[in-house]
Amino acid sequence: MDEINHENIFNVYSIVDEKDGVHNHLLGRIVKTPQSIVVLSDYTGALKDLAGPADDKHLRMFRAWANGSHSRVISLAELYSGHHPELLSEVSMEGSDESPESEIESWFRVERPDLEKPLLVQFRDGRAHMHGQEMADEELRSLIDGVKSGRGRIRYHRPEEDVAKMEVDFENLVKGEKYLREALAAVDAAQRLGHVEPGVLEAIHKAVFYDPMVAGVKNKMAFHNEINEPRPAGGVHVMLDGNDFGSINKQHGHAAGDAAIRAMGGAIRNAMDESVGPHHQDLWRFGGDEFAAWLPSHEHAAKFLHTLRHKLEAVPPIGGTHGLSMSGGIGLRHEDADAALNQAKAAKLSLNSIPGQAKMHVHSLVPGHEGEIPVDGDLPKPPPSPAPKPMPEAQPLAVSVVP
Repeated sequence: MDEINHENIFNVYSIVDEKDGVHNHLLGRIVKTPQSIVVLSDYTGALKDLAGPADDKHLRMFRAWANGSHSRVISLAELYSGHHPELLSEVSMEGSDESPESEIESWFRVERPDLEKPLLVQFRDGRAHMHGQEMADEELRSLIDGVKSGRGRIRYHRPEEDVAKMEVDFENLVKGEKYLREALAAVDAAQRLGHVEPGVLEAIHKAVFYDPMVAGVKNKMAFHNEINEPRPAGGVHVMLDGNDFGSINKQHGHAAGDAAIRAMGGAIRNAMDESVGPHHQDLWRFGGDEFAAWLPSHEHAAKFLHTLRHKLEAVPPIGGTHGLSMSGGIGLRHEDADAALNQAKAAKLSLNSIPGQAKMHVHSLVPGHEGEIPVDGDLPKPPPSPAPKPMPEAQPLAVSVVP
């Protein structure tokens, strides 16, 4: 598809003879390319049939609007070149190519599945402009409604050297709340303009990337955002899954299930801190009773899992009958840890334990440690903790706008 520019973005008007003269009423805006006709905005519903492939049917309709006695179709290129001065009262004639960068408060890129290239929207002096032309209030509302309904998305646009990194971050944010990306981009932009304190964005960051049920544990969004980050050599991943968790919800209700998740999460968090310390590990909850962790060595992981077993056994049984236990897997990659977890779960199932009475099983696929890892008996002597890693400098959250 051709790049979207002033040549193929068109305003569609109705020509109305009123008491004070003839007026051109903006009905909406379309993009016409050799492949398709896309309706960007339609204030009255009159343009909906125009949208579709650039075949004979839709091209005839386009020509009918362009050549009709009561309608007209004008490209932005024509408006910017000074043609059609009668539209000056209804269309802003500020040329986008001459707009000074200092006047632009913020840029956004609007992406839609029916457009290969994004639309550029900028805000300056409190008004929105698409490809340099001021947008009518109806058009801006139509654009926002399209994003909210899932027909498009918005990305916050910054200097070119920042775009690639922000888009990677943003793809992960898309998995979150419905309007999360718009909210983060708005706060980020406001902070850059000095309207929002830095602490506000930090609080939002915690709300976005940390689990609401278990304090100090990151969530699924953070897991997908961070799991493939480069890590120190020798570290291992651990995958954990609660044993017979479904029977808690079934027999005791979802409130008891939530209590079990909080108890498991608290035990995991405390076992991690005791075994490794708070600065040498990562911990995520990415599903109901599913947790993932990273530790600096296999020895630290074994110590952690042994400690975890004892902490879980110390938790009072849920509903007085269901003791908490988990299955665990260790691997050099999280995929290997997941495969090891499946081996541990298979070992647990082979014993046909009564739900709530199963013991903790752990398997490892780390070379040199393959097989079942014992986690019963006395606590092993803890391995030495690694040297504290330097605290990173606080960085503002980089986001770009879209559902």
